[in-house]
Amino acid sequence: MSFDRIEKVIQQLESQSKSVSAEEAKQDLFHLGSRVKSKIGLRIWIDIPNNFPWRNCLTNYNNVVASTQCILKSHTGSTWRIPDWNSSFQLFNTEAKQCLEPAPSDSTTNIIQAIIKDCSEGRWKYNSLGQLSWSNGGCLTAMGAAQGNRVELHPCKDSLQQQRFEFGILDFDPAKNKTLVIPLDLKQWESRQNAYRAKELAEAKTDVLNVVNALNNIKDESKEKRRAVVFYLDKGTGFLAFLKWWILAWKLLGNLRYCWDFKKPPSKHKESPK
Repeated sequence: MSFDRIEKVIQQLESQSKSVSAEEAKQDLFHLGSRVKSKIGLRIWIDIPNNFPWRNCLTNYNNVVASTQCILKSHTGSTWRIPDWNSSFQLFNTEAKQCLEPAPSDSTTNIIQAIIKDCSEGRWKYNSLGQLSWSNGGCLTAMGAAQGNRVELHPCKDSLQQQRFEFGILDFDPAKNKTLVIPLDLKQWESRQNAYRAKELAEAKTDVLNVVNALNNIKDESKEKRRAVVFYLDKGTGFLAFLKWWILAWKLLGNLRYCWDFKKPPSKHKESPK
């Protein structure tokens, strides 16, 4: 997403309030004056691992917060406002006209679920890692399709991808002739993505090198060139949809004319594509 697109959206938002000073009208939307920002209809999205397609948006589902495929049109259940833009804030759902807050799901479990309810004195904080932490402790966590798309409050953990939320807005891109969700703050978003990528590459490097070394030791009598593709998979079964998608893509591209070997890490996965 180019900065020109961001600037265009900012100009549209600035026109909504003449009382905003020039100093407040920064390039990134997070830096706009609080009076303008309180009017912005937000989408809150998250890229959930092992939940293909990964990108989901938070929505109001019968007064329970759920992560679902983003709806790229006007939809009040998926639209949020922050009426009090400060270091801590409330998340206000435009459909229910109530707040996103954590609450015990029932008396028989320890699950604290995100629901839509009357606004309390509690507040959220948003940090540079994309985590939304509650004033009484814990971070908002998207559980994914395997857990019924629930959104819960869990202990904050920097490495947990299910806690990396982004704020954005809908914008129609005429060049692509479609509506997109764009970040509120492009620079912050890019910085987070680069930091995530560098960290995950460093953590996965040892495992990947071990697999590559094992493949290099396989004797190949064929004179044809061969390629190796290594997938680093998390636990669970959600990775199957991801892997099948890539196999289908390569098949459509005509890249499956060579022999494929699938090697599973020991004791980590019991299933593989057939």
